[in-house]
Amino acid sequence: MTDVVDRGGQLVEGHRLTVERVMPATDAYLVTHLLEGVIENGTGRRVRRLGLIRPAAGKTGTTNDFNDAWFAGYTPDLLAVVWVGFDRPQSLGLTGAGAALPIWVRFMKEALGEKAPVAFSVPPGIVFREIDRETGALATSGCRAVVREAFLAGDEPTEPCPLHRRGLIEWPAWPNWNR
Repeated sequence: MTDVVDRGGQLVEGHRLTVERVMPATDAYLVTHLLEGVIENGTGRRVRRLGLIRPAAGKTGTTNDFNDAWFAGYTPDLLAVVWVGFDRPQSLGLTGAGAALPIWVRFMKEALGEKAPVAFSVPPGIVFREIDRETGALATSGCRAVVREAFLAGDEPTEPCPLHRRGLIEWPAWPNWNR
């Protein structure tokens, strides 16, 4: 049973909670891993600048006319979605990262409080590999932009980066890197 109670502990609403698996745990984890990337390197990176340092995954959203801005995000402990907009269509002039994300961060920091951070659980069948960001192949010692990515076991890349295969970056004889 899931209950909603007020500040005084009085029951406001209660429901029986049923749980049903609708996708394999490996697929769900891959989505979570991708959405962690949104917070670490994408449109949600402001989450870190605003001080939420625990593991988190999320996605920003903005309508084409800036009428709606949202952020949907979660930690292993809590999920929350924030929408910012007007009842009647009117441009906010803000993106999801600018309008909804700061509200989400403030809520999550307050709601999670001093609770110890926990990592997302990695299910069996997931493997991690260091990948060259430019080629999507296995990173070598010569790759300059490397990212750690999750894969279904058996679907991970097996070929080394073709641009940096020998472990060295081949620069032109005369440095003309601004071409």
